[in-house]
Amino acid sequence: MINKKHLLLAFKVTLIGICLYLIIQETNTDTLILLATNMPPWTIVGAFLFLMAAQTLSAFRSSWYFRSVGVIFNPHFSIGLYFTGSLYNTILPGGIGGDGYKLFILGKWTSLKRKTIFRILLSERASGLYLLLFWCTLFFLLSNLDHHIPLGPLLVILAFIITTATYFWCTKNILKEKTTTTIVAAHYSFWIQLLYIFSASLLLYGLSHHTVNWAEFSAYITIFLISNILAILPISVAGFGIREVTFLYASVYFGLHKETGIALGLMYFAIYTFMALNGLFFWHKLEKLFHKTSS
Repeated sequence: MINKKHLLLAFKVTLIGICLYLIIQETNTDTLILLATNMPPWTIVGAFLFLMAAQTLSAFRSSWYFRSVGVIFNPHFSIGLYFTGSLYNTILPGGIGGDGYKLFILGKWTSLKRKTIFRILLSERASGLYLLLFWCTLFFLLSNLDHHIPLGPLLVILAFIITTATYFWCTKNILKEKTTTTIVAAHYSFWIQLLYIFSASLLLYGLSHHTVNWAEFSAYITIFLISNILAILPISVAGFGIREVTFLYASVYFGLHKETGIALGLMYFAIYTFMALNGLFFWHKLEKLFHKTSS
């Protein structure tokens, strides 16, 4: 009998297939391969290390949220849980996913109600998304994309002001967070998203062979951040396909080199997947690490 999980899996696989078909049809695959294979190795290693740092800092942000409800985790457990969650997000196209895994494990091993755990996981997502929008707004204003969008800077600034007011209202009235919790978490998210940007920037540097000026660089990073926002939607596997198609059409619209953008998306996904494999190291140790936790 076909259940919802099977249907979701079929939908994701179909969507990824369509995205890959569009990429193959609309781009020069030889150019993509040439760009990727000619990257300086140090840019790939550096991008990986920045992703590792971002993931580790994300674990500390998660610990801060749980600390706000009186639960103190062993740092190694927090890091291990976050990497394992990323692994589930990456390798399970139709499974429970990283957040579902965390909800199950923490619901089983802690005294917290599942409602509270779900609220914290939602708070983490909201904090990351808010700062993602902040950096997206900033790089849009630094780019030349406003030439293609009438009143672009004004509209973007207005949208961010509205988003900021909405975010803080929701965290206080819906997620029931203390203002201190929200602000400290936002500080974590600020640096987390910046580390992701550093990772993408190194990849772009390696792919572009130093030919991208500041306005173009800001445009690529803006599109990268927009693609990451779209990748949050649970309609793909770790954003695979969604990110690349976003680069495909946005690059064409804004007059950028589409192969460079798509190669950036593909390389980022590949390195993120490799980074998530660290979850295999922690997966079988999580329970032992948890029992070192004091609450």
